[in-house]
Amino acid sequence: MKLLLIEDDFATASAVQAVLHAEGDKCDATQSGQRGVELALSGNYQAVILDLLLPELDGMGVLEQLRAANIKTPVLMLSGVGDVAKKIACFRAGADDYLVKPFESAELVARLAAIARRGSATATEIESENADITHPAALDAPAPMAAHSGYTPAL
Repeated sequence: MKLLLIEDDFATASAVQAVLHAEGDKCDATQSGQRGVELALSGNYQAVILDLLLPELDGMGVLEQLRAANIKTPVLMLSGVGDVAKKIACFRAGADDYLVKPFESAELVARLAAIARRGSATATEIESENADITHPAALDAPAPMAAHSGYTPAL
C-alpha cells in the first residue's frame, strides 16, 4: 500500500514507518498538518494515518480540509486522546477509524488494511457482497435481554 503518515512525534513516526516498511508498504511522512494536506491533495494514497494533536494545523483541521476538497482517501486517526467525545467528533468530520496510542503494531496494520479495502470498494461491489443479507425487519426478533441471566449490555 501507499500510505501517508502525518505525525509530529518523531519516535511514533519512526516506529510506524518501520512497521509499515516491514509489511512492504510505502509510507510518505510529514510532521506538519499543512504539509500533510498538500501531500494528500497531490498524492495517490490508499490511506492516511493522521495524528490528532499536531502543531499549527491540528488533525481535525487536516481532516476537515481533506473532506472539503472531496478527498475520499480513508483516514485513520492516531492519537493519545481516548476521549469518546473526541472520537465521535472525528468520525463525524469524516475519519474512517480511530486508534488510541499506545497501540499494538499488528492492530495498526489490520486496521489500515480494513479501511483501505473498504476505501477501494465500489458501491456495486458492496451491493453485490450484501445481496444475500436478509433485511433486518424480516429476521426473528431476538429474545428479551432479561431472558439472558446475568447479562447486562454496555451502553
